Amino acid sequence: MPGLIKIIAKNVSPPPQWALLEHKLIKLMEKSVPLMVDKYAENGGAFYFADDLDDLYELTYNWSLFYSMGADKQVFNLALQQWNATTRFFSDDIVSRKHSRFRPQIHNEYYNLATPAEWHHKGEGNMAFYHFGLADPSISENVRRSKRYAAMYMGDDPEAPNYDNKHKIFRCPLQTSQGPINNNNVTVEMAVEMEPEDTDLRVSLAMAYERAGQAVAALSELEVAVELDPQLAQAHYLMGTLYERAGRDQEALDRYRAAITYDPSSPEAQLLFANTLRRLGFVEASLAPYRQVLELDADTDEAQFGEALALVWLGRHREARARLEEATSRQPGHPAFATALARLLAASPDAQVRNGRRAFELIEVVVENYKTTAVAETMAMALAELGEFRGAAEWQQLAIDVARDAGQSALAQEMSANLGLYQRGEPCRTPWRDDEPEHRPGLGAEPGLLDVWPPL
Repeated sequence: MPGLIKIIAKNVSPPPQWALLEHKLIKLMEKSVPLMVDKYAENGGAFYFADDLDDLYELTYNWSLFYSMGADKQVFNLALQQWNATTRFFSDDIVSRKHSRFRPQIHNEYYNLATPAEWHHKGEGNMAFYHFGLADPSISENVRRSKRYAAMYMGDDPEAPNYDNKHKIFRCPLQTSQGPINNNNVTVEMAVEMEPEDTDLRVSLAMAYERAGQAVAALSELEVAVELDPQLAQAHYLMGTLYERAGRDQEALDRYRAAITYDPSSPEAQLLFANTLRRLGFVEASLAPYRQVLELDADTDEAQFGEALALVWLGRHREARARLEEATSRQPGHPAFATALARLLAASPDAQVRNGRRAFELIEVVVENYKTTAVAETMAMALAELGEFRGAAEWQQLAIDVARDAGQSALAQEMSANLGLYQRGEPCRTPWRDDEPEHRPGLGAEPGLLDVWPPL
């Protein structure tokens, strides 16, 4: 490549010990790169995941930098392969995958209107491309791309009028290969006007509206998308999230059911379907979708926790203990799993489940770093199971005081029942109260979210 400066080392000396150790570490680490690609990507480089574009770029963003530091050239070649495959795969001129989380996010090899367009996300995703320039600035395809991207930010690309040459300013903080995304979502709306039957554009517009806080407009676009394609799982899923946030659980449940009917492989839809079933009291029915999520991704924390709590609610404490033991062994430092298991071991009405000593050992580790009412209550339960009722009462009183100081007087009143038990020298036999938030999982209700204002 003409114009490149070459640097030649003339005074060569033996490398220091730290450099030899670093080189040895690099040679060990580089072996993980082809293993990762073989396990998580198709032949050709397309990742199995369906996620935001920048997140997939991030999976390999530092491989070129790693190569520049001394890793094998295979690392760089795989970095190029994965980046190129991801860029092709997300291009909006084809549909590569049907999945509730997948949507085309590339136009002209760069982020389109459907992407999270602020620089927090784009900067993360762009790191991979920046490192290509460090690793090998002579690749003609990347030289061409660099010029193409620059044109999008210099007012030289008519499809991407991000920059105002007259006033020397960007038109909007959110820039894409299709122009700025302004607060009124005008650009996306224009695209929908040009292609009114394009369901992907409808979903993109709905997501843009939702990000702008226009939930009613987002729901309207999703309704149109479902009319155009009744089997569009992503639209059903997104409608479910809006209904759930609005506190309209039955409608949310119906939409999540539709989403998993048309795309059973969506762990996100399966999880929210299970959570909604539990909130509506269909606890037994929630077990199947929780199990489906875990078959798709065994490390989904919320599904592991939700399944265990559903079993607790159903009185199946031995099964719940087995699930929490498994989750804790997989993630030994996870405070939620350790706390939940400690509660069950300390306060289950099933004597074959209880193990006060183990409960205390678990919660003793958690309490060192997490000072919450739930942790304090769990410590009290464990101490009471060991017969240390004075200590249990002190911890329970601490939990009550913290709740009262936080303005949660109703919660403090409910916790007083266990305090009375310990003061009478009785252990707790209720790991969770029926009204505790652990039994009502979800996105959190925002009453009025979908109300039309002013009312008609």
